Amino acid sequence: MKSEKLTVNFTETEVAQIDYLTAGMGLYSGRSDFVRFAVQLELRRHESDFQQFLANGARGAEYRAATGSLTFSRGDLEEWRDAGQRAKIFVIGTLELRDDIDAKLAAQAIASVEVYGAFKARDEVKALFE
Repeated sequence: MKSEKLTVNFTETEVAQIDYLTAGMGLYSGRSDFVRFAVQLELRRHESDFQQFLANGARGAEYRAATGSLTFSRGDLEEWRDAGQRAKIFVIGTLELRDDIDAKLAAQAIASVEVYGAFKARDEVKALFE
């Protein structure tokens, strides 16, 4: 999985405590390892919030909701359009609308897009939903 960098500010005391756990006690391989572990623990603690997000997003056939990665092709959007549906897309993670999807088809097949993470699509398609 691709990773991204975040910049986080800590107090001097927090940094000293992290350093003690890493270098002093050898519990973690380094500061990044400690922070990654702490974030993963916190995300696991909120797993029910993510599940609630999915449950709220799945309110009908027009909703497409996911945590993780969600990819749609031109064929997917053509099916929705031909069925008279306009999808409402909710994603925590990565949404990819393939490069063969143009703005006209996206406007016909998608009512809304809400992404917490990365939205990969042609610039003209992303502009429709910003």
